[in-house]
Amino acid sequence: MAIHDDSIDRVEIFKVALQSGINLFTGAGFSKLPDAEGNLLPDANELCPQICERFGIDARYKNDLEKLSNIVNLRYKDAFQKYLREKFTVSSYNHQYDILDRINLHSYITTNIDNIIQCVMDSSKRYSLFNISEYGAKRNASSLPFIPLHGNVKYLNSHLYFGKNELANVDSDNKDLFDLMHAKLLEAPTLFIGYGFHDNAVERTISKLLQEGNQDVWVQCMPNSDNIDYFRDIGCHVIVGTTEELLKWIDLNIPNQENISNNINIDSLRPYAIPTINQLEVVQREDYYTKGYTHWYCILSDYAYQTKNVNALYEAVLKNKNIIAVGIPFSGKTTLMMQIAAKAQAEYKLILSNISVEEAQRIINLLGGSKALVFVDNCCDDITVVKLLMQQSNFMVLGFADDYAFESTKHLLEGVSVKRKDIGELTREEAQGIFNKIPVNFRKQEDLSYKDSEDEKFSILEFASQNIKNILTSNRVKDLLERVNETSEKTFDIIALSTYLTCNKSCLNMDVLCAFENTTNYRVLREYIDATQGYLSEINVPLSQDIDNQDYYELRSNLFARLAYDVLKSHFKEEFSAVVRKFILSVSPYKIYQYHVFRRSAFDGKLFSDLFGDDAYSLYERIFQFDSGAYTLQQRALYKSHRCDFKGAFEDIDKAISINGSNFSIKNSHAIILFEANKDKRTSISEESIAEAMDTLRKCFSSDKRKVYHAQKFAEFAVYLAKNWRDSSYLEEAEKWLVQLIRTQESTSSFTKYLFRQVQSELSKIK
Repeated sequence: MAIHDDSIDRVEIFKVALQSGINLFTGAGFSKLPDAEGNLLPDANELCPQICERFGIDARYKNDLEKLSNIVNLRYKDAFQKYLREKFTVSSYNHQYDILDRINLHSYITTNIDNIIQCVMDSSKRYSLFNISEYGAKRNASSLPFIPLHGNVKYLNSHLYFGKNELANVDSDNKDLFDLMHAKLLEAPTLFIGYGFHDNAVERTISKLLQEGNQDVWVQCMPNSDNIDYFRDIGCHVIVGTTEELLKWIDLNIPNQENISNNINIDSLRPYAIPTINQLEVVQREDYYTKGYTHWYCILSDYAYQTKNVNALYEAVLKNKNIIAVGIPFSGKTTLMMQIAAKAQAEYKLILSNISVEEAQRIINLLGGSKALVFVDNCCDDITVVKLLMQQSNFMVLGFADDYAFESTKHLLEGVSVKRKDIGELTREEAQGIFNKIPVNFRKQEDLSYKDSEDEKFSILEFASQNIKNILTSNRVKDLLERVNETSEKTFDIIALSTYLTCNKSCLNMDVLCAFENTTNYRVLREYIDATQGYLSEINVPLSQDIDNQDYYELRSNLFARLAYDVLKSHFKEEFSAVVRKFILSVSPYKIYQYHVFRRSAFDGKLFSDLFGDDAYSLYERIFQFDSGAYTLQQRALYKSHRCDFKGAFEDIDKAISINGSNFSIKNSHAIILFEANKDKRTSISEESIAEAMDTLRKCFSSDKRKVYHAQKFAEFAVYLAKNWRDSSYLEEAEKWLVQLIRTQESTSSFTKYLFRQVQSELSKIK
C-alpha cells in the first residue's frame, strides 16, 4: 500500500526534486525489506547472541550491542571485520528497491555497511555506482557518487565502523569523506529514508545545512514517530510512512524514463563511441609526429602507418573472442587500438578506458543481448572490469596493456578464455613504412635510421628519436623547466603536479588544485592554469581542458609526461619532492581521479626513498589514514628496506603477510627485504636468510602465474651471489627459468634478456 500525497510535505516540489535531482541518504531502516525468500539483515536482537557465541563473549552482554561491539572491536578487531562482512553481505534483495532507478539521483549517501544498493544498481540501466572512497574523484556523468560513511562490505579496503565507540570517532577518522558528504548535500535537495539520526556527526551536518543552505530536506518518519514535529520545527519536510509505502508511492507517481524514451540506450552509450572527425579539434601532422599525440583526429586523418598488427589483432579477436595485446611502453598500443576500432565492423563498437566494475555492469545491462566489440585501453589498470566484460557471451574484447602490468595481473583472469598477443619491437619493414609516412620536412635525414644490432631495443620511442626532427627530448624539457623554475614557482608546481598525476594514471582537476593551493578562488586558479598553458605552448605541449568535464586538465603528450617525470626526479629533486609532499599532505584521495589505480605506483617505496631520503615516514602516516591495507604496508616496507631500516621493514612486511598471506607479490617483497638485509654480511645466520629468500622466490615462481618478476629477481640475486659471494649454486636454475620464459615468449622484455646474458656470463666463468 502506498502513502497518500497528504502524507508528504510540499509534495509537488518533492515530485520535481525526484525527477530533477536529489540526494538519497539511507540508514538502517532502509535495508529492512525482506528478499524473495523472506531473508532479512540481522537486527541488534539477533546479532548480539550470535556475536557472543562466535567470539566466546560472556552471555550477559547478549542484550547490549554497544558494550558487546566495543569488547569485540578491542579483542578481535580483524576477525570482527570479517564477521561483519559475512553478516551484511547479501546475494538477493527485495525488488521494490529497483524503483530507485526512477529517481534522478544526485548522490547516494548511507551509514549502512550492507551491499543492498550494489545489488540494486547491478541491474540498473541508468546508473553505475561510483564509490568515491574507493575510486576517488568522479569524472563520468553517468556515474552515481556513492558515499558510505561507515564503510561498506563490498570493498575490502573499507573499514567497517560498528559500535558506539567507533562511531563516535568516525567523522574525525573520515573527515574528508564527511566534508564531501556536506558538499553534496549543499548541491541538491536531500531525501532521508530509514535514518534514525543517531550519528552526531551527521546531525551536526544537517543542522549546518539547514542554517546555511537553501536546499530542501525531506525526512521519512514512521507513523508513530515522536520526531515528526521536531523535524518540521528545525526546517525539514516530513514524509509519514514506511520505507515500503514510500517506494510504492514513487512507483505510482514518478514516470519510468526508459518507457518515455526509446533512445536511452543509444544516448547512454554515446560516451563510449568513436567520434566523427567533425566532432574533434584539429591536430597538426607535425604535433602527431613530434609530440607523440595519440588522438582520434590523427587516426581518422590517416596520419599513422598501419602495421601488420592491425589486421593480425582484428583477425585474432574475431577468431578467439577475447584478446589482450601486450607490449612495452611506447610500442604504439593506443594507436593500434584506435586503428582497429576505426576499421572494425560490429553492431556496437565501444571504446572503454578507466571505467569501474559498476560502470561496466551498467553497459552490459544497457546492451542486453546485443553483440558488441569492446576495446579496452590500459586494460590491466582494473583487470576485474576486463574479466567481467570477457565473461559476456555477446562481447568480443580486445584489451591493450603494458607487459609489466599484464604480468602482474594475469592471474586474476583465471577461468576466462583469453589469448595473449605480443606487440613486438618494430621490424625494419614497419619502421620503413612509418618513415615513408613522415613528411619530408620532418625527417632528420633522407633515409631510415634503424638499430645497429639485434640486442638493441627499437620501439616507437627509439624510432622517433632517431628519425624525426624537433622531437621532444629530455634536454628540451629540462631547458623549459629551468626557465619556468626561475620565473614562476606556481607554474613549475602545476607542471610538476600534472606530471606526477599523469605518470601515475590520474590527471589534474580543480578540486585537487584547490586543495593543493589552499584556495577556492577559481579565478586565481584559472590564471595559474592559463600561465602554465602559456609556458607549455612554447614546446607545443597542451594542458587541455576536458570537453565533457571542464574541471579536468590533461597533459596530451605522453612523451612529455614521461620525459618530464625523469627530468624532475633527476634534475629538480628538491623542488619535485616538495610538490609531491605538499600534494600528499594537503589533497584528499577522494579528490584524486582514479585513486584506486593512482595509488599502485604513486606511493612506491623506491620512489619515496629517491625523493625523500629518510624523511618519508610522515607521508606514509598520512597515506595510512585512508589506506592501511596490505599494499600500503608492502610499499612502506620496501621504502624502509631502501633506507636500510630492516627492523621496520620486517615489521611492515610481516603485518602485510598476516593481512594477505596468499599474495605472492607480498611474499616476493619479503624475499627482497630478507636478501637486502643479509647480502652484505657473511655469517651463518645471513647465509640461512639468503637461502630462505631464494627458496621463497622459488615457491613464488612455481605457484604464481606471475612468473616473470619472480624469475627476474631470482636471476638478479643469483648473479649477485656469484659475483660477491662466489656462490654459483643458483645460476643454472635461474638460466632454466629465463630460457623457459624467453622460449615461450612469456617474457619479451629487454630486462629479461639482459639478465639471461648476465647469468650466462657468470656460468661461463665456472665451466
